[in-house]
Amino acid sequence: MIEADVMNLDIEEDPFDLVLAAGIVHRHSEEQCETLTKTAYRQLKLEGEFAAIDIFPGQPAGDVTRAVWELEIGLRTSSGQLHDPTRFQHALIMSGFEQVRFAHLPSPPQIWGLMLASRGS
Repeated sequence: MIEADVMNLDIEEDPFDLVLAAGIVHRHSEEQCETLTKTAYRQLKLEGEFAAIDIFPGQPAGDVTRAVWELEIGLRTSSGQLHDPTRFQHALIMSGFEQVRFAHLPSPPQIWGLMLASRGS
């Protein structure tokens, strides 16, 4: 296990079974997320998995909380934003990932989602 900034990660050692991006996707622009997904893909073993746990729009019960988060993201970052899960899935597919799956996490505050993707064989 290694904790690192995946945006600047380039490890030439053994690739990983899992790359976990927890709470960082919303800090980056769409273009930066494309870089993130491509970098994660290169760092995975065949049949390795990528998992992103982040704030994703789509659960009406979390709209107010998500709006506050979106305001804070705009104030604290120069390019951060909430990403539509469908567009993020597309970025993963374009990076080479397969079996891309998404689910909202239904527990309060109903703003989080989980995106899973496999590197394939």
